[in-house]
Parts: sequence; C-alpha cells; structure tokens
Amino acid sequence: ALMVVGRLTPAFADQPDLVAAAEKEGTVMVYGDSSMVPQLVAGFAKRYPKIRVASVPGGGWETYNRIVIEKGAGRILADVFVANDDTVLTGSNAGVWDKLATTTGYPADSVVDAANYVIVYRMLTTVMYNSDATKGLKMPRDWEDFAHIGDEWKGLIITADPRNSGTALCVFTALYQTLGKERAGAILEGLKRVGTEIAPNTGVQVAKIMSGERPLSPTLHMAFFMEMKKKGAPVEYLLPASGAMMQVDGIAITKGASHPNAARLFMDFTMSPEGAAIVADNGDYPAGSDSIIPTGFPPRSSLKIIGGGPADLIRDRQAVIDWWKGAMGIT
Repeated sequence: ALMVVGRLTPAFADQPDLVAAAEKEGTVMVYGDSSMVPQLVAGFAKRYPKIRVASVPGGGWETYNRIVIEKGAGRILADVFVANDDTVLTGSNAGVWDKLATTTGYPADSVVDAANYVIVYRMLTTVMYNSDATKGLKMPRDWEDFAHIGDEWKGLIITADPRNSGTALCVFTALYQTLGKERAGAILEGLKRVGTEIAPNTGVQVAKIMSGERPLSPTLHMAFFMEMKKKGAPVEYLLPASGAMMQVDGIAITKGASHPNAARLFMDFTMSPEGAAIVADNGDYPAGSDSIIPTGFPPRSSLKIIGGGPADLIRDRQAVIDWWKGAMGIT
C-alpha cells in the first residue's frame, strides 16, 4: 500500500523505438539491492513480458565489487546497477557507468551532476524490533541508550557488518560523524557487552528478528520492515530522538553493457510513476517522495536525519571500518 500526496512524479510515455530495441536484445541483467531489486524486476517483467529480466541481488559493496571483478576479467554481465549511493558514486568516480543521454521526465531531485546515474529512492534507516519477543524490556529511545543498555538485552541484538552492508556502514558512519569517535565508540562497546551478533548480510537479520531469536536491529532500512510486516511479523520501529539515517539508492547503466537499450528501458520503468509505486509499496521513498510515500510512514520532509551524504561515507569509510573493528574486537 502507498499514500499519494499531491501530484505524482512526472510521467513519460514509452518510447516505441526504445521498446523495440530492448525487445530485440531480449534480456536485461540487474545487480543490486536485495530488498528492492526483486520487486522492480517482477514489475518490469510484467510490464515487458518479451524481455527476459534476471537479477543478482545482494549488498551494495558485494554486488559492486562483483561488477568490478567481472569488468576486470573482460566479462561485463551486469547491465543495470541499483544500490546505495556511496557504491554508485564510487562507480561513477571510477568510470564504471555509462553517461545518460537524457534525464527528461525524471523527478528533479533524482538528477545528479555527473549525469551517469540518477537517484531512484531514499531509505529510512532506523531501529526495528519484534514487539512480541521484547515485551517487558526497556526499549532504547535514542542511539546513546545503546551505550548503557541493560543486561536483559544479552543475546537479543543483531547488526550487520559494515564491510558488506551499506546500511550498517550508513548507521555507524552517521554516529561516528555526529557524535564523535568516543561517544559513538561507547555505543559500540555497549553493543559488544550484550553480545550483539554481527550478521554477514541483511537476510540473517530479517530472519532472526522475525523468529524472535535476535529481536532488535539498528542496521536495517524500512524496506525490510515492510517486508516483515507483509509476512505478518509483529515488527515495530522507533525513531531515535536525535534522528534517524536516510540512505540514498541510485541506478546506473554499466559502461559496455551487453543490453544497453533494455537497461535504459529498465531505468525508465524504475523512474516512472509505476516504478515509484513499487518503491513506495515496498517501504522506501521514491524520488519526488513528498508526492508518493509508503502508507504509515512519516513524510520525508518531517524526518530528523543525521549523518552526511554519500561523499562523506566514501571519505570516512575506511576510518569507520577500522574504528568499528577495534571497538567490536574484530581482527
């Protein structure tokens, strides 16, 4: 479900020549975000049944590194990449993406200066928990509450590894940049003290929240909340008093893509009102998101957001990972 407020994002009709060229190619391969890519792929396949669409969903850095390895081996398999803006920006800086011929009809807040990718949606990242499995526990209400979290939370928290997860990197970088190394470090020490599990990927976090085995995570974005809700899980979220994080996901076409027309058609579909509706229905704010928002979510303009942008993530990435490893005792 989604809530429509005001006008929809600008509409643009299918270009018959592009559709014909894409159908002649017959295939498009999409790499990226494990929560949203499967939904966009399903919508595209329904809209364009003559084009076979395949995907490799996964963490942002995991799938980006795969593209880099394949490119280095002279085997460019990915046509389209959809992932956190820090990975997309890294690819932009490295010349991995093709320059876009036009962004006409795309929402104004989607277009970036480099013009070789566009912002497709924004992901609210905050604390979520299984309300059945956490009854009677004192719930943290702000990030620094994790520094003093009670022993009753031992064995009940799960986070992701920021070396693999763009969401975890976003959270820990925002805390590092906003609170400073020492105050943010106390949060990590609190998480370590109660035996927080470090999951290799988001799927493990989702499964353990749903089962109640590890019922709280501060490193998932709200598309996963929507996914769990749709499956009937008793999951809730809270917005920390000092602010939540907002990730940005971009979409790009790989330079040298085997199916450039099908790739462009997939991008157009994703950026269309139809694609925006899929994005919102699955828990994220599409570009132009004050027009279309997920049901039950606050308007983007009302949110208090902490942390910098993708350039800040890239600048501090290694420092944050080294700091996180030291605080969590990882060699």
